[in-house]
Formats: sequence, structure tokens, C-alpha cells
Amino acid sequence: MVLLDLDGTVIDTMELYTEEASRLISEATSMELGEARRLYRETMGMPFRRQLLEAGTPPGIVEDVARRFEEWKRRLLSRIQVDPRVVEAVQMLRSRGIRVYLSTNNECTVIRGLLPQGVLDGVLCNDPGRGFEKGRPHLDEVLAREGVKPCEVAFIGDSVYDLNLYEGLGVKVLATRGLWIDWDPIYRVLAWKEECEAGEAD
Repeated sequence: MVLLDLDGTVIDTMELYTEEASRLISEATSMELGEARRLYRETMGMPFRRQLLEAGTPPGIVEDVARRFEEWKRRLLSRIQVDPRVVEAVQMLRSRGIRVYLSTNNECTVIRGLLPQGVLDGVLCNDPGRGFEKGRPHLDEVLAREGVKPCEVAFIGDSVYDLNLYEGLGVKVLATRGLWIDWDPIYRVLAWKEECEAGEAD
């Protein structure tokens, strides 16, 4: 099965996120805008609250700044259209018996309705109230739901932080460059599935 990143992989939002997040970090910390941009890029993939703390944002204003960013993203994503080629790639995997979940650190209310209903097998988003986020919490959830092992899971995304995070949990990872519209990753995922199934047969 596949865990699929959202921003920069399913939708082309990372440059827009970088500009808005950098502005908010700079305002909250008095950091130079260029430095705020560099720090945001280096920590892409983390929940935004954690990024704010990494940047030295005073803890007392983290929730307010994070709320403003989430509201901005909600407005942005209400206008975003998912590239049909991404939907086609997901459908191709599912037609081969591979279940596909979204794994994102966007809050659930932000991404609701972004993808047509039924395109994915499940959506794992960020719930800061219970620490449900990318990495171990998302992986444990999907292993329990689907009854699979880590070797049967592949993560596809563009963030170094995310790739390292999932690789450290025993998941196969595949880095993308921009939107996931290249067919080569699909064939690699199918090959991984066959390898895992062959290993179980032995």
C-alpha cells in the first residue's frame, strides 16, 4: 500500500506555502525574511506549530500564528484543483490492488473536499489535540486498519524530512520532484509489492 504526501506531490502548493509561512515566521520572531524562508524550507514536513517553535517563536503566540496560517491555507485550498494526472496515477495503483492513503500534516478541516470522494482509500491528516501526525502515528493507524506490515508500505513525497521520517520507520520511500505525474514511480511501487509478496511466500 502507499502513503501519499499532499503538498508538493498531489497539489503544487509549496512555493505559496513558503512565502506565507516565511512572512508569518518573520513577523512573529523579527527574523529576516530570507532567513525565515530558509528555515521553513529546511523543516518542511513538520507540523507548522513545531516549525514555529524551531524558529524561536514565543510559545505564547504559537497557537495564534498557526491558526492564521491554517485559515490562509483553507482559503487557498478552496480554490486549488488537483491535477487530473495525479488522480489517474492513484487510480492506476488502486486498479492493481494497491490501497492508497493520503498522509499530511495539514489539519483535517483544511483539506476537506480537496479530492473527489472515493479517489483515495483513506486520509490521514493532522490532529494537534491528540498528537496525530505524519510518522509513527499515521503509520500505526494504517497498519492497524489494513493489517499490513511496514515492508508492505511505501511513502511517496518530496520533503527530505518526511522521507527520512518514514524510512526510519521501516517504510520504503520514493522521492518526487514536483507533482506526482511520472509513471515510473508507479512501476516501482508495483515492483515493491511483488517483492514483498514473494518474500512472504518464501
